[in-house]
Parts: sequence; C-alpha cells; structure tokens
Amino acid sequence: MKRLFLLLFMFCIASARADYVKLNETEQKEFLSSLQTSLEGIKRLAGKFTQERHLSLFTDPLMAKGVCFFEYPSKLRWEIYGPYQSILIYNGRGVAKFDADEKGLLRKLNLGGSDILMEILSQITAWMKGDFSKSGDVYALSVLKGEKDNLLVLTPKSEEMLKNIKAIELSARKDTNRISSVTIRESKEDFIKISFYDEKINPEIPAVVFDLSKPEKAPHF
Repeated sequence: MKRLFLLLFMFCIASARADYVKLNETEQKEFLSSLQTSLEGIKRLAGKFTQERHLSLFTDPLMAKGVCFFEYPSKLRWEIYGPYQSILIYNGRGVAKFDADEKGLLRKLNLGGSDILMEILSQITAWMKGDFSKSGDVYALSVLKGEKDNLLVLTPKSEEMLKNIKAIELSARKDTNRISSVTIRESKEDFIKISFYDEKINPEIPAVVFDLSKPEKAPHF
C-alpha cells in the first residue's frame, strides 16, 4: 500500500512537471557547476517571502509573510511577521527560535532535536550558495529544465524521512540562477510553497540580526 501511494504521488508530480525536461547526468553536472559559479558573488542576501501552506483539510491555504537574511558562509535568519511573529536564527554554530507574546515581546523557545534542525539549516545555507555537493547522502537530486525556470528536485533517500517529506522543489530563475521559490511536498495534497521577492544583493546586515541570545529587530529594506 505504501509503495502504491508513493507511485501515485510521483505520477501526480510528474504530470505537474510536463513542461519540464529532465537533464541527463552530464547536463546536470554542468548546470550545477554554472549555478554555483553564478552565485559566488553573493555574500549577503535579504528578501521578503510569502508562505502558503496547503492542507487537504482546508479549502483555502494558510498564508504567512516574512523576511529572510543570509550571510556567507552559514548565517540565516528566517522571520515571519504576519499573521504571527516567529524568528529562527542559525549562525553555523547554533540555532535559536523566538516567538512574540501578546505585547510583542520576544521569548526564546526551548528547541528539542536541535542537532537535526542544525543539519537541515546547514543544508539550506549550502543550497543558497548553489552548493549541492553534500546533499547526495540524504537526497536524490534531479534537475528539470523549463522555459522560464529550472527545477531542482530533492527526494529523500531514507524511508523514515519520506514519511514526512516526499520531495523538496527549488525553482531557480533562468536569468539570475537565484532561487525564486521552494515547495516542500508532504503528501499528494499537502505542501508548503515559499515564494521570494524584493531581494537585495549584498546589503549591509547588522551582526545583531543573527544574535542567538537577543536578536534585534530586522532592518527595513
């Protein structure tokens, strides 16, 4: 039954990708090399995002919006500011999460399984640099070429991980090679789509933005 469900899921995904052509092994290596080269000049990145969570139980998606900050080599701040406030910060050595109370004051949460979370965030910061070299142990990677964008599809190799995530899809713009959206597919019908916009390349980002103890308010851009 589990195998049948997975086959049906992959069929639905394949149908949605009918406008894409899968690259062969040589083409994929060339693409990944050019992707990493084109992103080498990005040492800092700031951007806004919208997050859509689609659940089969609800007719309409659950919407959120926020900002994210990245600083080479491995600093990341992921902040949702509407309809609620939540901040996740990773600096390569540790990770912290905060939420806001009724008065808007931040409180630090006690994170369980932080080692797993740090490993995931380490992978994400590597992907933002176009580096997929360390992903092979965890994911099977395929690249699909489209008319307006290229799609990088990461499928978990372990059965345990497949219980929670069926695939991660990164959409890369053809003109800049930067990631324009990320889709996390949890099942055939449930998925999260994050779309980025208003990106700023190499802006000045105060060090306190990545403070794991008491982060300052994110700068406007």
